Amino acid sequence: MSFTGGGTVVVGVTSFTGVDQTTPLSIFFGAASNGLTASVNVASAPREVVFDTVAVNAQATSLSVGGGQSSRWDVGTGAAGRGAASTEPGAGSVTMSWGISVAQNWAIGAVSIKPADNGLTVDVTHTVSGTNRLLLVGISSTASGGGIPTVSSVQWNATGTPEPLTLVGSQANGSNAKIWIYSLVAPTTGTKTLRVTFSATATAIVGVMSFTGVDQAIPLGAFVSIINPPGQNDPSLLRVPTAPGELVFDTIAVDSGSLGNVSANQTPQWKLLTGTASGVGGGSTAAGAASVTKSWANTSDHIYATGGVSINPVNDPVGADIIFRAFDIDNPGNNICGAGIAVCTLDHEIESYIGTSGTLVAWVRIPVLKTQTASSDTVIYIYYGSPNNTLSTANPTGVWDADFIGVWHLKEATGATNLDSTANGYNGTPAGSPTQGAGQINGALTFASASSQNVDAADVDTVDGISAMTVEGWVKPSSLSAGETVVSKFNADGWRMSTPYGTTIVAGTANSAGGSGTSVSVTLSTVANANLLMAGVSVAGTTFPTISLPVWDQGGTNQNMTLVNCTNDSGNSRKICIYYLLNPTQGSNKTLQVTFTGGTAGGKVVGGNSFSGADPTTPLGTYVGNSGTVSPASVVVTSATGQVVFDTVSWTGTVTMDPSQTNLWLRTSSNTVGGGSTKPGAASVTMQWTKTAAAANWAIGAVPIKPVVPAAADDVRLSFDSNWGETTGNILANGTWGHWVMVFDGSQSTNATRLKFYFNNAAQTLTFTGTIPATTPNTAYTLRLAGTAAATDFIDGILDEVRISDIARSADWISTEYKNVTLLSCGVSPIDATKFCMYGSEENNPPSAVRMRGARAVAYEGAFAQTVQLKWRTGHEVEHLGFHV
Repeated sequence: MSFTGGGTVVVGVTSFTGVDQTTPLSIFFGAASNGLTASVNVASAPREVVFDTVAVNAQATSLSVGGGQSSRWDVGTGAAGRGAASTEPGAGSVTMSWGISVAQNWAIGAVSIKPADNGLTVDVTHTVSGTNRLLLVGISSTASGGGIPTVSSVQWNATGTPEPLTLVGSQANGSNAKIWIYSLVAPTTGTKTLRVTFSATATAIVGVMSFTGVDQAIPLGAFVSIINPPGQNDPSLLRVPTAPGELVFDTIAVDSGSLGNVSANQTPQWKLLTGTASGVGGGSTAAGAASVTKSWANTSDHIYATGGVSINPVNDPVGADIIFRAFDIDNPGNNICGAGIAVCTLDHEIESYIGTSGTLVAWVRIPVLKTQTASSDTVIYIYYGSPNNTLSTANPTGVWDADFIGVWHLKEATGATNLDSTANGYNGTPAGSPTQGAGQINGALTFASASSQNVDAADVDTVDGISAMTVEGWVKPSSLSAGETVVSKFNADGWRMSTPYGTTIVAGTANSAGGSGTSVSVTLSTVANANLLMAGVSVAGTTFPTISLPVWDQGGTNQNMTLVNCTNDSGNSRKICIYYLLNPTQGSNKTLQVTFTGGTAGGKVVGGNSFSGADPTTPLGTYVGNSGTVSPASVVVTSATGQVVFDTVSWTGTVTMDPSQTNLWLRTSSNTVGGGSTKPGAASVTMQWTKTAAAANWAIGAVPIKPVVPAAADDVRLSFDSNWGETTGNILANGTWGHWVMVFDGSQSTNATRLKFYFNNAAQTLTFTGTIPATTPNTAYTLRLAGTAAATDFIDGILDEVRISDIARSADWISTEYKNVTLLSCGVSPIDATKFCMYGSEENNPPSAVRMRGARAVAYEGAFAQTVQLKWRTGHEVEHLGFHV
């Protein structure tokens, strides 16, 4: 290099390969100033490399290269200056910086180097062996990992005789993440090279798996995929239609630097970071079931794409010879198969099938079912026993439409996951080892409350805050008791379907305030799920003021409280009053206000607290008051186990609550000390406060709060928080099956129309406590069968066929479901009230001739020009599955 003029120069040289030969560099960025740090921001991109050079005006003791940078040179030239250079991998924006030991004038410049885009080839060595083989390849690519390329080809045995793979499916999430799945049936055995060729240089993750025992004609089910966003959470939730005996394969690409673990039902096969950049890809497998949910953790904050497919085994699936069909010609006016469709195969789910004995339990979706008053019946056909039918037409998730949130047959073996047959995949986890046994339909689970047995389906958010819901199940109790819960999303609040239960009094957060003026206001931070508000007022003075009824939610709903009673001392210097309010307005930071009129000036203390679980009709027991001058200030209250005693005291000086009580408030206002506390109920309860100073007048009062007393355990309660409807007909009996159906319709205006209960196809009359809300409670509790999220109120008995829908089912629908399960025997025409179906005679159709509808004459040329040969074809129907010509 040549220079003109004086000065000190530092020259450095470095070389690069893999650079774009047409446009090797991006835009140059420079900066200059004086200080301890030289820096410049450079626009760049993944796969690029940023190169910088810095010059410092005078000799610095040292330069320190910025984090993430790789120093190329750092040279001092005596007292005249210093020069250095570095590189750093590209990103959206890169800051090149150098620390200077002494503040100096500096200048820095940087530019991003662009890579050549000549494509990318990824080779993976893999070994294939066995029979009935299948090769699957999962590919993941992300924007953070260098951009998403196009897959040009995927080949097995790439270094020998290449065998191309076929695309099963792909899913892109914009330009941020994409996955591909490729397959090859019967790949060549041995250790070979799997080669994936991309059209552009990028970073990708390639995973290869081979399988044996795979159906060679139809090896795979339907490819499904999802992206995030929208609508997916951490973990990802990819639901793949499959069946027992199959295997599910999935691939995921996450535009992030990390990827968490798979769910417990999955086996991870690979999980890799795309080189040194961000972007993760993974693959896993899981055993087939009615529906399988594939999930990867740590994806909620990142953009991902994921897809999966089920692998069919070579052996015939259970019930492959079972086919349900309908013909429009048999169902005039109903269009049972859809407009213009003459014949259709019906979605069905096989719960149990024994081919040797011909025993079948299956659920079949009939798109249109005629009413009982229709002029003709709904006709469907079942085909069975043909050895030619080796591909199952079962479609469990198609049987249960989008109105079903979950369907649990509870037919699985003891300890096995209890599968949800809907596409939602809310599979249940058994706890405490409920045992499998005979049910109302096929298998069912038997629960023992002593072992805390239940089924946990996790937090099913789709039943939170909805305006309609139907919950049903078949229940056979063995030892009825209060609070046995069949289905719930309940802890201290939420919804549940159970036998009637008593309640536990639970106190909210108390607060108090004091003053000597004409009013005192207390703010309670939260009143939630409470059905009782208690207030205590303590005053002092030679003449007591008149105390107005406290007002709750002052300035809002303005609810007036009710006086329980007051007590004052014989010298008329201390007084307390206790008040209550049923069903207070719920909310945060609402005000309790008490107004005082007249009387001599003196301190006033007001305290308040909310409670849940109080009896909604008779919430309080008998009030007792007492007064005196000598410590302790005490009162003895008649109560009972399960109750809670509430007290209020008025005194002066240094006052201490008895340690057996729970403090709600203790406050001094002028010459008044006011306190409030609670204590668990018993046959006799002493509420007591003490002071060490000289004797002084005191007054105290207390009253027990009564919980709900459980009604008969042979009825049913439908609870929404602290509101419920309850049957009164003693409808339950040990050892007897019952069909329980709760129907909630928040669009209705009264309790009776908003909440209904059907037992064995009969609508029940409910008595109501509180107001049933317009939407279901929004909780974070688990959906639980045979118990509550509080790990209490388990059932003793058998549970079968639990279903939840997000609509209010009609009485006709419920009747149909009930008859479908109870009237199992089909009769012969005409149908009667004891039958739900009738059957025709079994058909074994021989080939039937097909009438010739036309013919064609062909004239031959040449020697046979005058001869006309007539040709035709006939056909016969083969087991209604097609025509053989």
